[in-house]
Amino acid sequence: MVFEVESWFDGSCEPVNPLGHASYGCVVKQKGRIIFSHSGYVGFGEGMSNNVAEYCGIIEVLKFLLKENLTDAIIYGDSKLVVMQMNRKWGARG
Repeated sequence: MVFEVESWFDGSCEPVNPLGHASYGCVVKQKGRIIFSHSGYVGFGEGMSNNVAEYCGIIEVLKFLLKENLTDAIIYGDSKLVVMQMNRKWGARG
């Protein structure tokens, strides 16, 4: 299946995970042209992890897609946790 809109997200927590500096990045393309890119710093220390950073990345993608009413999109990410939870294969702790 070919999607008109493709997007990618990633996150990192360095120099240690957890408790390091967490940040993320994302990009959205429509018909191969970049229509949105964003990166951000989440924070440092308590509560910071790769998983938190990855989720911040996908949240930015989803916010943009919703704002632009782009519903026929595919989102790529390398976080097994985020991908499995977003596809409802794994649950989340509350």
